[in-house]
Amino acid sequence: MKPLNIVIDLDNTLFANTVIDEACERAGIGRNIRHDLTDLPKEVQEECWATFSDPKKMCSFEPFDDVIGIDGWLKDRGHRVIVLSSRSHNLYAGTAQMVKRHFPDVDDLVLIESFDKKQAYIDLNADVVVDDHADHIFQALDAGVQYVMMVSTDRTLYNHDHIDGVKARGAEVFTTANCLEQFALMYEAMEANN
Repeated sequence: MKPLNIVIDLDNTLFANTVIDEACERAGIGRNIRHDLTDLPKEVQEECWATFSDPKKMCSFEPFDDVIGIDGWLKDRGHRVIVLSSRSHNLYAGTAQMVKRHFPDVDDLVLIESFDKKQAYIDLNADVVVDDHADHIFQALDAGVQYVMMVSTDRTLYNHDHIDGVKARGAEVFTTANCLEQFALMYEAMEANN
């Protein structure tokens, strides 16, 4: 069986990023629908963008319970696990500590200071991509990634309008990054039949 390079997003895919939720709650408004935050009042947008560069806050998130251990499970099956996030490089040390604390079997952590992950998918030779951002899903498909999955939950209202388009392009939509277990088992069965 060919080992896969599995590239997994960090915020709202492996970890619950609470920055926007908390800012909206403090302002007494509902959650954002647009990933770029332009549907939120200017002061809430500014608070969020400032917090996104705060290592203390951004490197203290907790993982979703159902994905804890997914890194070791995939590694035991021979796959390479890479976490890729659109985060400032000044967050690297703290992010690396957070990831290793909860996902000790991750092979690599890559932070890019861009919302365009297409070239990173190519450079990492990604076979599988799991992300919560619809644009990143489309970028993975455009990069020729073979297996692409979007995580869509009640926390990711910003991707709900894109579900049909993501599916139409050939990506799958799941409610958790734990879909990787199901995917890996199906992949192994396909490989065994070839």
